Amino acid sequence: MVQTYSLPPTIKECIPSASSRYDDKHAGYPKKRQIPAIGEPGPSGWQEDSRPESLVGLPSEIIFMIARSLGWFTNTNTSVGSNRDSSGSLQAYREYLEERSLFRKSLGRTPYDKPRGCKDVDYPQISSTMSTGEILRCLVNRGSRNLTEELDLESVSQEPLCRGGFGMVYKGKLRDGTPIAIKLLSENVNEWGESRRKIEKRAARECYVWSKLQHPGVHKLLGVAQFRGRIAMISPWMESGSLPMYLFQHPKADRLDLAYQVANSLAYLHLSGTVHGDVKGSNILVSANGTTKLTDFGTTKLQDYTLNFTATTSGSGFSTRYTPPEVLKGGPQTTGSDVFALGMTILEILTGELPYGHIKNEACVMCNILLGQPPSRPDKGIFKGAIGDKLWLLLMACWATEPGDRPDVVFVRDQLEAISSEAALSN
Repeated sequence: MVQTYSLPPTIKECIPSASSRYDDKHAGYPKKRQIPAIGEPGPSGWQEDSRPESLVGLPSEIIFMIARSLGWFTNTNTSVGSNRDSSGSLQAYREYLEERSLFRKSLGRTPYDKPRGCKDVDYPQISSTMSTGEILRCLVNRGSRNLTEELDLESVSQEPLCRGGFGMVYKGKLRDGTPIAIKLLSENVNEWGESRRKIEKRAARECYVWSKLQHPGVHKLLGVAQFRGRIAMISPWMESGSLPMYLFQHPKADRLDLAYQVANSLAYLHLSGTVHGDVKGSNILVSANGTTKLTDFGTTKLQDYTLNFTATTSGSGFSTRYTPPEVLKGGPQTTGSDVFALGMTILEILTGELPYGHIKNEACVMCNILLGQPPSRPDKGIFKGAIGDKLWLLLMACWATEPGDRPDVVFVRDQLEAISSEAALSN
């Protein structure tokens, strides 16, 4: 059972007054789909032994709920159970958010523009039929710096020093001695059946999107290069590593300030019409002076493109623990899904642990999210008293099941600043 907390009487004092910049509601989302309660029978087409290998060992009821929510079968005539009611404190907070009309029209919960086809505009187009050299020339023509001849190849590590689900990073230097990170997309994405050239197109898209983002809280793309026959993204080497690594090395870091920095960087993206699509601790780097840097823009969507990319059909890349229910069900990444992920990332910053850290099975985590079951309030990392209550209610609002019930990132950022100031005064 999730523990609930009463709304502190001072919560309204830290919420700024409404302005004409905000709008009450945003249309465009389908009505919430109810999920069957545990113990209900599945459709006639459901076969228990047809479960994916990753779900082996889970109860059939949980597997059925995940399968139904992700559309693994089409029979939807099964009766459904009622959803869990919101707690009184969270409901009161949501009602107050609605009274403030805090959702911006400019940040509507609909997907931002996708790359337009070449038949509609005269912009050049990148496709999977192009060679690496041709793709590189297109990127350079759109403003990226070609660093191929400036790489000091003798300084590059033989093996990647960092490796993730979609990329691998080598450490090296430019000829002028600048330490750099060299990122290649991992060929592991071939699990989706992508050819080598499709992977290169995906790399080109990430390079292009990344090159358009200029902010102190966004990791800088120095340029692109042809490295070992592949498209490579070149960025400054960050010795402190990712945010989780930094927190491990600096346990006494100002975690509220780090959370504020991340929210401020995400606010820049949203206000410029950009959805990140994969906000989480491991996609945030930290500089030597403690400045957070958003990175990994492989799933990021810009509002406007001046370079086109042919459509690619592939699996959706997301990190389950940071993904809201509407995206788990197949919906698009939006500013609202970014806010959900931001809430989970703030929890990770405050506690130093992954969201739902006590649950090891990703399918069980998915089930919790689909059922609208947020993480439990931790014993550590969240302040005691009214300040902690304000912070926790802010996170709960970020995790609202309905995208339209979540605050925008500017509101989250401003509240973190107010809570941080209040916490500093109380010490």
